[in-house]
Amino acid sequence: MEYLYTPRYCYISPLCFTAQRRLQVHDRRSQLECLTNWLEFFWQHPTRRANHYPLSCSLAYTQMAMSEPSVYLAKAEESLVGAAGELAHGRYNNSVNRAYYACFQAAIAALQHASIRPRGGHSGWAHAYVQAEFVGRLIHQRKLYPERLRQVLARHLTLRHLADYAPEMMTYLHASRAVQRAHDFLAVIRAEVTPHAC
Repeated sequence: MEYLYTPRYCYISPLCFTAQRRLQVHDRRSQLECLTNWLEFFWQHPTRRANHYPLSCSLAYTQMAMSEPSVYLAKAEESLVGAAGELAHGRYNNSVNRAYYACFQAAIAALQHASIRPRGGHSGWAHAYVQAEFVGRLIHQRKLYPERLRQVLARHLTLRHLADYAPEMMTYLHASRAVQRAHDFLAVIRAEVTPHAC
């Protein structure tokens, strides 16, 4: 059974989606293109509030079979939208957190696309393992990704730890740079994992 949960016309909010349900089939390519277009539009207008931009297309949340890299890439895109929304609303600690997870989930998609699985056959992805495998195998050994992505996961993890656990607050500068780096990181991985969607 193909059941899709499709926001027909909604405003992006980091807290919730308001949507109408209907049965409709979308292909993954159009979903990623629409989300990418929205992110690019949002990024050009960072000072405006995220909920002022209605989506121009439907985002389909589906129970249909998707490849594992596609699932993690969709999660990464959602985390990036959350990071941008939190930045626009002045919640810089949350923005840094979501920017890290956008990169982490995109790195998992890249690893899965390269047929690299979690260590020891486990189903979970450890943060240190993802970082080590992405940098060591995909950047240094296989040269699938540019050298400039080497420090992104480590920098974002450090910032996330400061944002989540340290007695200090993130600033607009921290968050905006984290969102920009996450946006660039996802763009490169998206081009490799789903070249037809770029």
